Amino acid sequence: MTTFAITAVEIDARSDLVTRVKWGSVDTANNVWIEGPGEAEVEQVLHAIGNGDDVYLVFPEGQDTVLGPRLDIARDAAGRETIAPAFGQSQTGRAISDLPRIITH
Repeated sequence: MTTFAITAVEIDARSDLVTRVKWGSVDTANNVWIEGPGEAEVEQVLHAIGNGDDVYLVFPEGQDTVLGPRLDIARDAAGRETIAPAFGQSQTGRAISDLPRIITH
């Protein structure tokens, strides 16, 4: 099982769904990146979660990075798959919408 961390997102303005992420795999024992972060479609995140991998949000805080909630697969009102904090994982100030945005040119 691999652990991934998401550092930034792209959110579609019309649907409010995450479409892209900036993420990478992490070594949780040493708190270092194994690979990444790089950009990927949200479908890759959904696939990783579906395969049993752990995916977390991480937030910059001063010179440090702070762990946010673990993510799970959810469905929006229209039935589309998306990512959301796992049950009991919501944290004030550390929601998907609080992450930095991916800058597209």
